[in-house]
Amino acid sequence: MIDLFLLEPEKIYGVAAGDPMKQQKIQKCLLSEDYVASLKKDGQYHRFVKMNGEAKIQSRGKSVRTGTFGEVQDKVPHIFNILNEIVPDNSLIIGELYRPGWTTNEVGSILRCLPNKAIKRQEQQPLIFYIHDVWYWNGLNLMTENKINRIAFLKKIQSLFENKVALECIEFATFVDNSHAIRELLD
Repeated sequence: MIDLFLLEPEKIYGVAAGDPMKQQKIQKCLLSEDYVASLKKDGQYHRFVKMNGEAKIQSRGKSVRTGTFGEVQDKVPHIFNILNEIVPDNSLIIGELYRPGWTTNEVGSILRCLPNKAIKRQEQQPLIFYIHDVWYWNGLNLMTENKINRIAFLKKIQSLFENKVALECIEFATFVDNSHAIRELLD
């Protein structure tokens, strides 16, 4: 099995804000009905990886100094402990760490702190992990599956979390797959 801790994050593509054809491109996508959408949270991409008994919450970017992905499990133990308890070995789930009403920069103001200060800054309102994708689960490679199949699998995973206490810090994305519902998300 490949080392899940070293997997590169997916590339994200979008229509450039200044593109004069932006609205037409979006409309073309909506009319094709080949897309699914979910609400985007204004947070920071992170993923939970568990392999061979070791677990981490990793950031999207690598450190220039070490060449490894950043780790924040010590800064969000309320999230890490739940994920570590529920998620089986050889798994990788993807999400956003966010706080309602905050921007990505404000979330970063917590995640850039040392662990003790990051935890203190979350006493009144802890960060939330918004799960929106799964690449591996219990050794099963889901990266070869299309997004629709991964969403169906994610719904099964969600049921494992529903019976746990203190899940106000874990959310799962809800997806829509028709052009009318996607238009509503865009408005």
